[in-house]
Amino acid sequence: MLLLFLTGIVGHSVTAKAQTPEPNQVVEIATAEDLHSFATMVENGMAVDGVLTADINLASSDYPDLMIGKDGSPFTGTFDGQGHTIAYSYDFTANYCGLFSFVRDATIRNLRVEGDVVTRGIHYGALIGYGDGTMLVENVVTDVHITGERSGVTGNGGMIGALYGNITFNNCATLGEMGN
Repeated sequence: MLLLFLTGIVGHSVTAKAQTPEPNQVVEIATAEDLHSFATMVENGMAVDGVLTADINLASSDYPDLMIGKDGSPFTGTFDGQGHTIAYSYDFTANYCGLFSFVRDATIRNLRVEGDVVTRGIHYGALIGYGDGTMLVENVVTDVHITGERSGVTGNGGMIGALYGNITFNNCATLGEMGN
């Protein structure tokens, strides 16, 4: 069994519903609604850090297609899952999809991602769809079953779909399966 080593985040905390976190504050995420608010902050260009305080199942929420970051507004902060799990069930035709769709110069740690995905696009990653800059992923486990329904080159991956920068993986594992 893989043990996830948890690291603390120093700073003040705010809930995800607060739309203007102050510098050095961390957005606490306990529900799918909080994660949606956090993703909206990122998509609006806010540089925010997040800390997960509970397991979240997006598949059974009001936000089953939720992804963090988008082209032009990538996730650029630190996301600490504190050993919690985010579960999802995606069915996509878009490209560069993943729990974190677009990531640049970010850290993602102490997280488990579970789910099932059907993808017809290219560059699907169970954790990151498109990554650039310098990224650190540590103590992350993905257990996502990916079914690719696109012929030809797809670039799907258990952690990342497309990499255009430098990424360091520390103490990570991919347990899911890939198939057509």
